Amino acid sequence: MDERVGKGMMRDTRLKDIPGGVQWLQGILERFNRIRSVQSLFLEECSGYKRFLETVIILH
Repeated sequence: MDERVGKGMMRDTRLKDIPGGVQWLQGILERFNRIRSVQSLFLEECSGYKRFLETVIILH
């Protein structure tokens, strides 16, 4: 077996050439975006709760 064939095959493999490679990457990106949106919602919720607590402390 020729060594160069194996190396060439590895180097020439692109994500789009792998069956389902692009869909796999898109799935990861979608999951990442979902996690980010959940995180931003959580942070908004926390800041709202913090403002609520500050208001309660000021009123008492």
